[in-house]
Amino acid sequence: GGEGGEGGDAEVRLSDGSALRAGTVVLALGAPGPRRVPPAFAQLPAHLTLHSEQSERLRELPKGCRVLVVGGGLTAVQAAQLAMGKGCRVSLVSRRRLVTRAFDIPVEWFEPRGQGRLRHCFWELPHQERLQQLRATKGGGSVPPMYMEQLKASEAAGKVRLVCGEVEEPVAEEGGVSVQLEGRRQFFDRVILACGHQPDFTALPLLRGLQEQWPVPEVGGLPVLSKDLQWGANKQLYVVGALAGLQVGPDTANLMGCRRAAQVVAESLGLRLWQRTSRPRDGSISIRGNRYAALSDSEDDDGDAGAEAVSARL
Repeated sequence: GGEGGEGGDAEVRLSDGSALRAGTVVLALGAPGPRRVPPAFAQLPAHLTLHSEQSERLRELPKGCRVLVVGGGLTAVQAAQLAMGKGCRVSLVSRRRLVTRAFDIPVEWFEPRGQGRLRHCFWELPHQERLQQLRATKGGGSVPPMYMEQLKASEAAGKVRLVCGEVEEPVAEEGGVSVQLEGRRQFFDRVILACGHQPDFTALPLLRGLQEQWPVPEVGGLPVLSKDLQWGANKQLYVVGALAGLQVGPDTANLMGCRRAAQVVAESLGLRLWQRTSRPRDGSISIRGNRYAALSDSEDDDGDAGAEAVSARL
């Protein structure tokens, strides 16, 4: 939990009863939310199914266990690799063929010049349309080439079976789960669901408390932040990473997006410090330079001009 606001230090209380105080708090929490569970698996007993983030249960998979991994992204592949390492017999099923990409968004978002245009177009959209573009740009899960090579090698060695199709009619049976797959009933001792999460920042108690004290608009489970990535009326609280997707753009969870977000936060903090220490005696404020230049990776004049235009729209 935490408390604070304009002026004074923010206090962050920890689960062990201790507290930390800071002039500024930056939230880099990812995009929390409930686990995505395919409806067909929702009624299965908890001891027969586990989610890919349940690391303790994954480590306890017994050798020789027949494991069905459901998912089509990197997390599903990593869960399958962990099960293989435990000596399990693994089947990885995805609704579409596994896609190999070096990044989870199109490479155009990483090109020095093209990315500026893409970001500016993104910032001009209403928040609901930004959400749609975030989802469309991700385009479902993908697997980096290195992991795909490892997976194909494991398939060739008979350690994993890759299936493209739908899992139907899962039924809990004695000691496991039977499913309809590839036109026949198949039995598995455990099912690992690697289907990601449904974004909902209020699922995290810390963020739910912040929303109650300093409410912000919500779109698709993500908070609408200020152009400085601040949380509503609380000017001491900043958000970076996946949770800032509506402000940063589709690369918000990648290193380049996180770098830009960090620059925006640093610029904002620097401006606050400058205002406190360099305010003229007559009370006026003169800001030299473009505080939003950090939003552009370009060092030429066009990049600066583009960032200046964006500052009015963020």
